Amino acid sequence: MKINNGIFYLFIIALICACSTEGNSELLNADIIKYDNSKAEGGIHEIVEANELMAAQKYLEAIIELEKAQTRVLNSPDVELFMINICQKMGICHMRLSNFQESIENYSKVLSYEPDNFGALLNRSFAYRSLGKIEKALDDNNKAITFYPNRPEPFLNIAEINVFRNELDSACQNYRHAKKIGTNLSEEEIYN
Repeated sequence: MKINNGIFYLFIIALICACSTEGNSELLNADIIKYDNSKAEGGIHEIVEANELMAAQKYLEAIIELEKAQTRVLNSPDVELFMINICQKMGICHMRLSNFQESIENYSKVLSYEPDNFGALLNRSFAYRSLGKIEKALDDNNKAITFYPNRPEPFLNIAEINVFRNELDSACQNYRHAKKIGTNLSEEEIYN
């Protein structure tokens, strides 16, 4: 796929997964970046290729393309935006491959650029929880609540942790709060 030089709109779809235990993912964010691609020295091509590989569930191949993109966008004036996007995608790929430590490292890079990145906080929380680092998972969910108090996802995640810890009263409170602020869970799903 050839990308013409000049200014164009690059639709970077940040596939931030709110991964549940069933492995579902949800599109949480889409950014439009106006960018002169001649300055990216080819990094855009690798990002587009990685998107296609991720859609085909070829995560190892996508990681290779994203690593190439990382080195090619370093001289870009929009390096921060590219690195956020690249690290988010690498985090997703590593999570899908159950490489949770690598996923945490990539989401930590995203958060170093953008401390209030909702998807990175939730996904890093999931990775921490998968490694048994429950307190760190709770910390990320609490940060997400601080930045986004009207989003139900961190309350649902905390409720799941409460159930894991057999803190059923707290779990019910968090599920109820999530329902109140807008989750699509049915009453039956909340109480079962």
